[in-house]
This record gives sequence, C-alpha cells and structure tokens, in this order.
Amino acid sequence: MRRRTVSLKVDLYKLIHRRYSSMTAFADELRVTPACISQIVSGKSGSTRALRKKIAQKLETTPDRIWRGQ
Repeated sequence: MRRRTVSLKVDLYKLIHRRYSSMTAFADELRVTPACISQIVSGKSGSTRALRKKIAQKLETTPDRIWRGQ
C-alpha cells in the first residue's frame, strides 16, 4: 500500500488560534495529545484521513482547503 503525502496549504496555526485560545484547548477537544497537534501543524507528522477530517470540521472548513494532496 502506497502512502500519499499531504502538505499544508494554509497556516494551520493561525486557523486554530482564530477559534481556540490555545493548542492545548484544541487538542483536548479533539481528544489527542498537544504534541500530536503540534507535529501536524509543523508538517513534521502525517495524519490519518479521519483526523484531517475531524480537524477540518472543528475549524468549519474542508480538508482540501487545508491540505494539498488529499
């Protein structure tokens, strides 16, 4: 199975901070660790399609507006 690479189109950090006071608050709402969110935001770690969809829903947008290579 080949892994698809995805990269960020937008500054996810800014998107999150428009709606949430901190990355920790956002991570708590998604029920993941803050380290997981910070790796995704920095682009160091890939994320599952389900997690990308969940993040986009919380930010009231679509995954294809945030990530390239969906």
